[in-house]
Amino acid sequence: MTSPTPRRKAVEPPIDSRAFDLLSLTMALVLGLHAPHLPWWLSMALALTLGGRWWQRRQRAGRVPRWLKLPLLALLTLAVIVEYGNIFGREPGSALAVGLLILKLLETETARDARVGTSFACFGLMTALLFDQGLVATVVVALGLLPALATLRSLEPGQAPTSLARGLLPGLALSAAALPLALAA
Repeated sequence: MTSPTPRRKAVEPPIDSRAFDLLSLTMALVLGLHAPHLPWWLSMALALTLGGRWWQRRQRAGRVPRWLKLPLLALLTLAVIVEYGNIFGREPGSALAVGLLILKLLETETARDARVGTSFACFGLMTALLFDQGLVATVVVALGLLPALATLRSLEPGQAPTSLARGLLPGLALSAAALPLALAA
């Protein structure tokens, strides 16, 4: 009797540069929505991290090394605690969530990672409504969903790379289709 052979985990191929660019744009929009209520230094540090990762991915695909991610995670948590006194509440919770979202980009390399990051970015967009629930803020959050939807669409198997404007059109069409229901609500 032979013992069963262990199954190897299938290695997922890296996402293409268009999907990574759309994901980076989505995360930049989330950061931009939260920047007014974040400390300026945290917004700048997160923007530099996001820009640095985008540039690094343009040069060479691959995750950022673990020895760099773990100290950044500890530094983010410490910075939020020092700034706000704890990690609980609307302001510190949002700051931590946005920071974790940007740090998620450091390890995003596969379609699964990109889907998780996009879902987390949508949550980040919704948390912006904790600070302002006006009509303008709601429209801005809804428009922030367009690159998230384009990111998810670009991750579908068999999708040919398209221009940025062309990639945003299906999400815009979905948003337009949902508009009558939103107005009725």
